[in-house]
Amino acid sequence: MADKFIIPHLTALLNYYSPTLLTVSKPSYELWLSAVKHDMSLVEKTCRNAARMEAARLLAEKGISYFIVDMGIHPRSLDGMVMDLMRVKDNYLPNRQARGGITFSVN
Repeated sequence: MADKFIIPHLTALLNYYSPTLLTVSKPSYELWLSAVKHDMSLVEKTCRNAARMEAARLLAEKGISYFIVDMGIHPRSLDGMVMDLMRVKDNYLPNRQARGGITFSVN
């Protein structure tokens, strides 16, 4: 219910207190979600790593429309998370393929 009463001109005030919020709270998926909803870029960027696993799971299960329609997040706000997820995937797969896995030798 509190999300519906955020007044647009208070966004600047929320961004002003972002560093304080980061010092008194632990980065999490819930904090990331609130930061994305209220356009608090500093908090969003700081919490993105902590929220990555939960966001990736929800994206895989429910899709982007879950965040946009059900959670009320603007599509441009998801860009950073999706780009980070793709960057992690791109870094992970080549390293995994380069190892070659387990090899068996026939004597």
